Amino acid sequence: MHIPTASPAHCLNFTFFRHHVSLTNNTRPIPHPEQSHKNPYLYWPMSTAVRKISPSVSLIDETADTKQGPQHSLHLLAGPGSFSLALINDATNKFVGLESYNLQNVFSTESLVQTLEQIIDAHRFLKVNYSSVFFAFDNYKSTLIPEALFDPGNTESYLRFNHILNAGDLILTDQLRNIESRNVFVFPSLLKDMLLKYYPKIQIRHHSSALIESLAMRYKNESKPKLVLHISLTHFEIILFEGKHLRFYNTFRHQTSEDFIYYLLFVCEQLKLNPETLELVLIGEIEKNSAIYAILYKYIRNIRFGERPEAFAYCQPLNTLPKHFYTNLFSQQLFR
Repeated sequence: MHIPTASPAHCLNFTFFRHHVSLTNNTRPIPHPEQSHKNPYLYWPMSTAVRKISPSVSLIDETADTKQGPQHSLHLLAGPGSFSLALINDATNKFVGLESYNLQNVFSTESLVQTLEQIIDAHRFLKVNYSSVFFAFDNYKSTLIPEALFDPGNTESYLRFNHILNAGDLILTDQLRNIESRNVFVFPSLLKDMLLKYYPKIQIRHHSSALIESLAMRYKNESKPKLVLHISLTHFEIILFEGKHLRFYNTFRHQTSEDFIYYLLFVCEQLKLNPETLELVLIGEIEKNSAIYAILYKYIRNIRFGERPEAFAYCQPLNTLPKHFYTNLFSQQLFR
């Protein structure tokens, strides 16, 4: 079996999963010289200045009411350079609000905690008693382990194989039933303490758990392989499903549109996928008139945009968004 590898400057975590075999390479991210300490995967951006933080996207339905908190669930998602939230009415199964924040100048866990506290304290929808609150964490320190091989006593060794663990790192685990695996990941204790202060019953998971589980449910009956690119502000995931089997999952940093095609073609070559016949599905915050889409289309003609989960209704303001936007955030509701 040939195992794909990638440049340690870009490859954050490699997991190859098929027929209950999990293989990971042991490279760790190295910052580009020109990035220095601006690499959001190695340092959460640091800023001590007190400032008002406004969302870059704010879509709240007029029916959303802070007095009806017990009828709603709140989803929070934080990753390198971004923070987003979504509010869903549990009775109607309808998303009634979404906001997204750019945190490009936040480089440390301490700064992230301070920034989130500032957002929560100033936000009328974030200091409400909800029926459930979920926090999805987007970081590179995670690995997938097949259920048959998983030993709860070895979670630290699973992560140390690929990553350096720091003082104050907690090791948490998500169960992915659709692919019969465990997602083992690191979560900062400082961040957890802050979240518990506001939400004593908060449930924490890795962002990729819901993403992978939602794709597994969507493609379990598909006969042809499905290659999915999930695109975020500073990084992207390449995910390959063959029916219900997850064949490939990996995260890569990007700085230019060329980064996308370089790693995508590399993965296609290693997995013997033909770009001429491959169906590529794009989800996340990418538009058809973007440089990323243009360069992808030069090499892969069969491209389509994915869709957010069909299991939920969406308020009118959210229907103004392209249906592939914020797929990962909406998918968190499926992972409960």
